[in-house]
Amino acid sequence: MNIKSGIERPNFKDRTGEKYITNEGYEIEIIEYFNSLNCTIRFLYNGYTKYNVSFGCVKRGEIKNPFHISICGIGYFGVGYYKATVNKNTTPVYYKWVGMLQRCYNKNHQEKHPTYIDCTVVEEWHNFQVFAKWYEKNHIEGFELDKDILVKDNKIYSPETCCFVPSEINMLFSETGIKNKSLPKGVCLNNGSGKKYICTF
Repeated sequence: MNIKSGIERPNFKDRTGEKYITNEGYEIEIIEYFNSLNCTIRFLYNGYTKYNVSFGCVKRGEIKNPFHISICGIGYFGVGYYKATVNKNTTPVYYKWVGMLQRCYNKNHQEKHPTYIDCTVVEEWHNFQVFAKWYEKNHIEGFELDKDILVKDNKIYSPETCCFVPSEINMLFSETGIKNKSLPKGVCLNNGSGKKYICTF
């Protein structure tokens, strides 16, 4: 008999208490088992609980941990409303989040763009869901995420230091002309004929 429902079913096996390892390497335990299509599992390392899980997914290790570090050794998806893809297309907010983390923590990116060396992302934004909520509230269509305007010589991406600006303004604070640090950002030497200095936007 299935004790939870009070309905007697032949060959029913209550798998409550069984433990498995996910493909990401986390140990989980079935804490409620209603049937093969509906069970509740818990991640043992932090107690996070997921409901309405298929036993087949549990057995195959397909249960995803939303707190698993998956981006640049620091970012994780989190629990919330916001999605990484819609109709198999990457959402703009997820694209921006990954790009921000890559600028700060991807060494290959920093070799090409050295101005991002020593830049960091505030801890709360390591969680995609937290960043996405701020993004949705503050984003202006067609504008770009910028960390350089509100705070001089800023190296931190955070809600207090970031804003959205037109791309033309953002270019003023770009790394163009970094080889000649005596020039203002957005200004570089003109190697051709004519004016000695040019604006880069």
